[in-house]
Amino acid sequence: MSLLDIHANLSYSAIAPIIGLEPFASHTLSAKCPYCGAFSWAVYQDSKNLEEWHYCFQCKATGSIIAMAAERLELSEQAAIEFLAAKLNTKIDFKTLQQFHVTANRKTSNLKIWQNSQQRFLRPTTEEIRFLKKLGYFSATQLAPDRMLEGPGKLFGLANAEFVEKQAKFEKYTISRKNPTIVIPYFRTPTVIGGFDFLMPSKNVHYTGLRNKYVKTDLGFVGLQFLGNMHTETVVASSLVHNVLQMQVRHFSSSIKPLPLIGYKINNKKEVSREWYALSDKSVVIWEREPTAQIIKQAMVVGANLSFVGPEKDRNKGREVKGSRWRKWVRHVPPLDLWSRIVNNSRPYKEAVSVWARSATPDQKLRLLKDAEMYDEEVAKLVRAIVQPSVKTQVGRRVRVPIEVAKARPDGNYKSTLITEREGKWYDVKGQLVINGVIRVDQVVVRPSGKKDYAGKLIVEGEEYKFVVDCKKANMQWLREFALMNEVYLEERFFENTIQSTKVNPFEVAIYMQTPEAVVGLEKIGWDGSGFQFKNAKLFKGNFERNPEFKLPNNSPGPKQHFSRMREEVKSALRKDGKEMEVVWGMAIALCAQITSPCVELEPLGIWVHRALDPFMQTLWNRFELRIGEYTDWPHKWPRRLLYAAQAVHKDVTGFFAVNSGVKPEYRDLIVLEANDADLQPRLITHSADKIVLNYLRHFTTLDAPEVKNWEEWLSFTNEKMREVFPFAASSSFSKAIERLSLV
Repeated sequence: MSLLDIHANLSYSAIAPIIGLEPFASHTLSAKCPYCGAFSWAVYQDSKNLEEWHYCFQCKATGSIIAMAAERLELSEQAAIEFLAAKLNTKIDFKTLQQFHVTANRKTSNLKIWQNSQQRFLRPTTEEIRFLKKLGYFSATQLAPDRMLEGPGKLFGLANAEFVEKQAKFEKYTISRKNPTIVIPYFRTPTVIGGFDFLMPSKNVHYTGLRNKYVKTDLGFVGLQFLGNMHTETVVASSLVHNVLQMQVRHFSSSIKPLPLIGYKINNKKEVSREWYALSDKSVVIWEREPTAQIIKQAMVVGANLSFVGPEKDRNKGREVKGSRWRKWVRHVPPLDLWSRIVNNSRPYKEAVSVWARSATPDQKLRLLKDAEMYDEEVAKLVRAIVQPSVKTQVGRRVRVPIEVAKARPDGNYKSTLITEREGKWYDVKGQLVINGVIRVDQVVVRPSGKKDYAGKLIVEGEEYKFVVDCKKANMQWLREFALMNEVYLEERFFENTIQSTKVNPFEVAIYMQTPEAVVGLEKIGWDGSGFQFKNAKLFKGNFERNPEFKLPNNSPGPKQHFSRMREEVKSALRKDGKEMEVVWGMAIALCAQITSPCVELEPLGIWVHRALDPFMQTLWNRFELRIGEYTDWPHKWPRRLLYAAQAVHKDVTGFFAVNSGVKPEYRDLIVLEANDADLQPRLITHSADKIVLNYLRHFTTLDAPEVKNWEEWLSFTNEKMREVFPFAASSSFSKAIERLSLV
């Protein structure tokens, strides 16, 4: 297991009932705050490491969900994890707990570094003041100590070298002990620090937290701690952190409120944060000197506008992006005017790049196109459509992929090989074809059991073939078989001859080409404590919320969302009368009662149909979409069809099954459906039977859970509520259906 598994299994929706709160069906949903009671509380999820945290826009309470649970349970975070895991029947090994403990210590250490640097900020030395003035981080207006701590003092501090080295476990003299050192914190949430920049006259040190091979932890934002005080719908975000700090410091000279302006760091690996979840309730404007592939991709992911504002350098409205004119422009134009100009000149990313291209030089356009070609096909397609055909290039994306060998080199580095993607194919360093297509791994799906899957697509000659594969099985052999199943010819000379000896995995190449998003997977269909989970949607309070199929195992049972379409022809079909429809409605009542029984803490009862297997029974099973399943180890809270009654009763421990036979059962704790009429005809079973269960569940989720004592009451309740859902089916068949059901 890993930290991904802890955050995936101990999500808010899973642990909320245990800590006395109401679970949500989705993130960023305004709900009642457990601290102040205002309906301005939201839960967010980091799409990189799946960690959840909360924030109240009224009382500003914030923190991780696990920390909140520990506080409510009056336990340490580690003890709370063990307690919650035991309640949810989730096993967390010692190594994973130890990893969580290390991460928690890193957060505490970061907080101590920051608190210490803030204390020193009020007592700067002469050298430190000189360095702050040189960088433009020193306010020309003399501010009171409290104003300093609430303003510039929240953006940066002054480091004590010995204290930082001890807390961060740096090597000695990594931080200068003689020269001044400015500490700039990057916040992942308004209270959690992801890392620091340490600025010194001679060098800069970048310090961040732990990183995982596939799922990278975002460093965070400079100024995110001001989020609760940014009383505007628009926030400007920029990788120009130096300029962001200069503008904020100058703004605090005349205002106690911060500018809605934050900084972020663009890493060298060209990774894009899949979701700026901290800013989900704001309109984001990304301000940069000029477009790059990574910035355009970030705007696509966030849905942000782009702004390339700078000092005009000629009549053609070209922009100065560096040099003395840029520095004077940032340091002398009033910060609020600058912010307004950035926002007013922002455009949707496609339009913003088009406007930039009008005054860009051919070299600038060519540089952007090369960057886009090597970065992402979606970005490359957009850039190709904007720049002139004369500057188009055939440069492809390149990645250096480590080769798995038995031992590392003496210097500790592994061997690697270069893979290039060009025109929808992969090539090796010599320009020879590797594979006549490309692989995209879009998501790493982390399931509660600890199993991880890759979800993505194989693209060959413009055709996409989606896949979900176990990470342990994802290799060239699996890819060959997958291609053959889809009748695709996969030419892969390089892998066939060279990769066998060097063990380069094509899925590893895909991950290096494009960093996947981590998502919480699912393993069960049916009731999950807050709603009903189906194959491609979740049903919560009568509404369907889309849920991609890749989150679920390939062999998941149950209906899809479109099975709930109640059109006029469906209503007409369900109005039919006859003995066949009595069996249909009886089966529907039994299935609905079985599926909803966990909601009222009743043990589910298996369904036994008194009829031998014949064309009528085959048709009945097919109409209700009941597939054959395993006798044991059934993870879903959804019924499956079993072939043999005796084995079903003795082996099943879940109660979620339906079985038929011509001999009445001698067993107990079963729902019996009488369907042994000799003249029942398969053709009279309506095709719309599959719409009954899903429509009943949609109505059921809007009701308050009733208090029932036994299964007799529950069957009666289900029959009564079903009449509310299908008032148009007022036929004798509907009335007589309940008479065909009994309990043994």
